[in-house]
Order: sequence, then C-alpha cells, then structure tokens
Amino acid sequence: MRQILFLGISAILFAGCFSKQIQEQNKYEIYTPLNNKECQKYITISYLGIEVAQKINSTKIAYKENNNKLEYFAKNKWASNLQDMLEITLNKIAKNNCIALSDNNSPESMKLKVLDLYFDESSNKAVFNAILELGERQIWIAKHTKVEEGDFSKIINALNSTINSGLDEALGEI
Repeated sequence: MRQILFLGISAILFAGCFSKQIQEQNKYEIYTPLNNKECQKYITISYLGIEVAQKINSTKIAYKENNNKLEYFAKNKWASNLQDMLEITLNKIAKNNCIALSDNNSPESMKLKVLDLYFDESSNKAVFNAILELGERQIWIAKHTKVEEGDFSKIINALNSTINSGLDEALGEI
C-alpha cells in the first residue's frame, strides 16, 4: 500500500515538473555599423581595455523599475558577455573615427569604464553612462535615448543607439 501511495505521489510531482514549459531565451547583440569613411591618417592610441561595472557585466540585460534597484529581464539576454561585445563595438567606432587602438606604448592611452547600461522603465529611456579615460583627461559619457513604443526589440535598438552615439561623440573629441 505504501509503495502504491509513494508511486502515486511521485507520479504527480514528476508530471508537474515535465508539464512546465521551458521559457525560450531571446538573445541580442550590440550592433555597430562600420562606415566606409576614408581616413587620410589614423591616430594611434595605446588601448588599455574596458572595465564594466560588475552589476551589468554579464549576459543579463538590465532595467530599472525605480531609482534604487536594478533588475534583469528573464527571457531576454545579451548574446555574450557585455564586456566582450563592448570591446568589438569600441574597436568599430574607433575605426569609424580614424583611431587605431594598439597594444603598443604610444604617447596617448585610452581606457573605457562603463558604469551603467540599462532600460529605465519610469522614463522609458535607454541609459548609458561611462568614462573614457585619455591619459589624464576624462570624457564623461551620459546618454539617454527615448524608447519607441513596440516590442522588446525597440529597447535593444535604443540601447544600441545610446551606446553607439555616446562612444562616437566621445571618440570624436580626440
């Protein structure tokens, strides 16, 4: 009798586990187009890398419901680690601005510190905050882009636009 009862309870528990649907994960990338600008001369800068705040340095896409707490979308993720995608993005934008990032020592050095990248639900904006260090000089990047009404891809488009325009403007100051 105990065995039948045990088998019955086990079957009910396992049936609940198997009937649960697995949520499909959507993966997104940061997209930066390369322009076909002909550069007469490239500025060579010693590239010291990117530091990304630990709270956003993952595949999770962040959002804020209020001013105090960062949350993460459950079904939507970055295709790879944020720092890795930003490395590719920064290299493309540097090339678009006739800047060659080098591992060699050059008179000028550059490092990017990413502080925030998230969707702000209360203002419906994509937010990107970073510091571009050029030797002793710091260029603060604080970009906010309004998100169009629509599906989740509109948030990704706004995050892409915010990153690209912020980095492009900062590198344009070199």
